[in-house]
Amino acid sequence: MWIGYTASSTAIYFVITWTPQLVSTASGSTETGTLVGTMISIGTFVAAILFTLIVLRVSPTKVCWIAAAIAAIAQLAFALTLTNGAAIAAAVLLGMSLQAVQAAYLASCTRLYPTLIRARAEGLMMGLSRVGTILVPLLVGYVLSIIPPQTMYLLASVFVVLAASAAFALWSTTRRELEIPGEEPAAAEPGLVLPTPSGR
Repeated sequence: MWIGYTASSTAIYFVITWTPQLVSTASGSTETGTLVGTMISIGTFVAAILFTLIVLRVSPTKVCWIAAAIAAIAQLAFALTLTNGAAIAAAVLLGMSLQAVQAAYLASCTRLYPTLIRARAEGLMMGLSRVGTILVPLLVGYVLSIIPPQTMYLLASVFVVLAASAAFALWSTTRRELEIPGEEPAAAEPGLVLPTPSGR
């Protein structure tokens, strides 16, 4: 979970911070860069509202890996359409999905850790994630002197894919503990014999 949250924090920091400048550089239009950055911010705002409704019916770990998978696709689509109108739609979807991933990881932390160590665990997880957000400006500034913005975005999608992989692994190992009433229960593992109420 800590690896996934760090990767998603790095990804969302990169997207929110560098997108306007990268789009402006690629398109030659400052207005386009500003517009795309605004659409990403709108996407994050909408996601915050939708997430609170979705997790009432679906476990946060499941929301996390699905949102991360969508974010990976959206970031690839955004990178490939960086200089045309389709990038705006991809930007909204990217902002929504990355914000949902962040919220889902934090919600999962709250449910998975016991009360006595929950605050410390969440604090350490968020502290570790700051490593990525500190290194991003240094790395991006250097890499952009070597490769174009579109390639930079494609490379940055690696962090989203890592966040999605970690989220799926987390969901696979904890879905029984975080199962929400009304959500379809996980199938029993082959060879596993469940006890009956009578104990037989």
